[in-house]
Amino acid sequence: MASFASTTELDGSGFPKSFYFDQLCHLYKEQLYSNVLSLGGMLLTMTDKAADLLTGPQHLRSLIYLGDAAYNLLEYSRAESLYRKALQMYKTLMKFSPQLKDQIAEDCCNDLKYKLYLCNVRCNKPLEALSMLQSISAKQRTARINMALGKLYLENGMERAATTSFKEVLRECPMALEAIEALLSLGLKESDIIGFIQQNTKVHQPQWFVWWLRANAAFYSKDLNQALSLFNHLQDSTALMNNHSILVSLGKIHMYLGDYQSAIVPLKLAHLNDSINMTGMDLLAFLLWSEKRVPELEKLMLKLVENNYQDRKCEPWIALAYFAQITNRSARGLYFAHRGSSCISYGVGKNLEGYLAKGHILLDMKKYQDALDCFREAMLLAPMRFEPHKGLVDCYIAMHRFRDALTIATSASKKLGQNPRTLTMCASAMQKDPLTVSKAKSYLEKALSHDPKYLPAIFMLVEILESEGMFTHAINLLQKQVSIQCNPPQLHLKLAELLCKNNMEDKAADHFSIALRLDPNNRDAREGLSRLDPASSRGAVHDVSGSVYELEDIDLDDDEDEHDVSYEDMNISSFILE
Repeated sequence: MASFASTTELDGSGFPKSFYFDQLCHLYKEQLYSNVLSLGGMLLTMTDKAADLLTGPQHLRSLIYLGDAAYNLLEYSRAESLYRKALQMYKTLMKFSPQLKDQIAEDCCNDLKYKLYLCNVRCNKPLEALSMLQSISAKQRTARINMALGKLYLENGMERAATTSFKEVLRECPMALEAIEALLSLGLKESDIIGFIQQNTKVHQPQWFVWWLRANAAFYSKDLNQALSLFNHLQDSTALMNNHSILVSLGKIHMYLGDYQSAIVPLKLAHLNDSINMTGMDLLAFLLWSEKRVPELEKLMLKLVENNYQDRKCEPWIALAYFAQITNRSARGLYFAHRGSSCISYGVGKNLEGYLAKGHILLDMKKYQDALDCFREAMLLAPMRFEPHKGLVDCYIAMHRFRDALTIATSASKKLGQNPRTLTMCASAMQKDPLTVSKAKSYLEKALSHDPKYLPAIFMLVEILESEGMFTHAINLLQKQVSIQCNPPQLHLKLAELLCKNNMEDKAADHFSIALRLDPNNRDAREGLSRLDPASSRGAVHDVSGSVYELEDIDLDDDEDEHDVSYEDMNISSFILE
């Protein structure tokens, strides 16, 4: 004890009172959080029996250190409890010991409220999180508080309040790009934002920023072709070439335009350049699933899972969900999709891609009402996205509620504009009603006038012609398409099936073979060829090299009992390796 100064205040046993607090501060500084919780817990227990062991400000700081330690160890409920105790301690000190104000950080109260907001978000308490931030007076709100408030207001549909909050963020941080995107999504014009930024910075904006702002303004004003042109300029002609955010934006715009094949290209490049950055990879997983590119989806899923430390990111769960569904494990995929939709990112408690994945899997499992709920939630999160509308229409058609399906399809057509996808979606609802079949044909013909190669419209028109007994017309339509676009295996497969029905086996075998050559893992083509000539199909198809799930080993009849199987204790590695 001789090493301590003689002026050091001692406790009853002759031990320096500040020793424990000093050690706690040192542990916190070294980020030894589990040790902070151990020593801090003992220190607070001793303080209950010896109140003079810690001063008021030291007691407050100890509670904050323990709360930070618990938060960093992902114990969010425990952190919330400690922060609340610290906030109560702060109020008590300010009320009964105002002379200690100089020993406490000026922003301590607001900082504690922000930390409580973070805990509430992590504990899925959005209303409590919003209330905590709203309790901070407007004049005391910093950029991070206004940013968090803006996100919560936006999520709760409070657009005017969100606009005010995001503007306050820009007032303090003019290059807060996420706040700018949020304001554009809320309807602010490009000129308004540039004027607001220049008013607060008095600095001329760099040219790349002007292009980026114009591109996003075009996207949020639904001028997708202009947005695509501007983002392509950023990719091809500026220093932002191959930037992850730019590539993801390009993929998103192609996807909104309905060009899934083109959307995959920039997203795959983004993943190749920076596989650790998961932004946009849930969208890539959806696109690969939609295009039935199983090997690529599997590789993406494995890479995302490898980088998903502590299972906190939603993208790996969504990739797992789609991979499970496409390999005939829908019940398991539903669990993964639920995990993906419940992942909470910074300030946001709902995940669009998670709800879409749940909806698609529930639709596949014929749980139509549950799927409807998921697609409705997705439509609220992204009203300009085509997929939620399409999901709702498919659910209503499966439930034989054709009028409801047509209502949703017509509304989507007005909201998203008339294009091959929306026209075909309207036709899909009309096709099921004998009274509106002829109208469905006119919609499909209109869709093909927009895009003569749009396969869903072609297949639906063939289906209608086939149901009307007009086999020659249907065959001629498909043969014309094969002469225009020979690559899609679906065209050859559909034509082969139609030729089979018309007893034209030789020609059907040719097209089954072409489909199989274009897609060696196409089961329908292999089975069709096998029916025509069992010997010719043997050994013609090989499974995907290196795949964790070999196609021959996949059980097409998912015999998992969806009601009895519990996935609460399932981990990712058990799914991949089994």
